[in-house]
This record gives sequence, structure tokens and C-alpha cells, in this order.
Amino acid sequence: MKLFLLMFSSVFLCSLAQLLVKKGMSILGIYSFSLSQLVSLAISVFTNIYLFLGMCCYGISVLLWMIVLSRVPVSVAYPFSSIGFIITMIFSYFLFNEMITVNKVMGMGLICLGVYLVFSTH
Repeated sequence: MKLFLLMFSSVFLCSLAQLLVKKGMSILGIYSFSLSQLVSLAISVFTNIYLFLGMCCYGISVLLWMIVLSRVPVSVAYPFSSIGFIITMIFSYFLFNEMITVNKVMGMGLICLGVYLVFSTH
């Protein structure tokens, strides 16, 4: 149970990071891959609270994931990370009014089935 909570916490924090970065980038606007904009973006990570918190969530998520991988085979742990797609999709519906279509729901169901099948054989 403790290991499951570690895995879920890591995946949840990674999803939260995605949402925070999306919010931060929504405030900053569209960026392209130019040196001047990359420097500006790097500075924004420290001045935009959403980007800063997103990067912090990524960092903590990676540390937790390292603990998970020290205890669980990667062939079992990594499929669990796909739960993050579901978390992100659900929260993006509420936070950003993004649509959840029938195809997305079916995709989420297939992800859940896949994670179940991987864990049921471990």
C-alpha cells in the first residue's frame, strides 16, 4: 500500500505540474524556439508562480519516482505512470474547460484496463 501511494503521489505531482505549467504559459502567451525567447522563458520560471510551482512539482515527482524505481521493476512501474493522462484530462476539464469526448473516455478506460492487467500479473 505504501508503494502504491508513492507511485500515485509521483504520478499525481507530475500531472499537477502539467496543469500548473499550462496555467503559467496561458498567462505568458505563445513561445517559439528562439534563443531570446528561451532565456525569457527561463526567467519566467522564477517570476511566474504557476511555472515555478510546476517545476517544483516536477522535481518532487522525480524524487518520488526514483524511490519507486528502486523498489519496483520498471516494466511494472512505468505503465502506472499512464494514470497521469487520466488525472490531467479530468482536471483540465474543470480548470481549462477542455472537452472530454467519448473517444477520450474510451481511451481512459483502455488505460485503466492496461494498468490493471499489468498489475494483476505482478
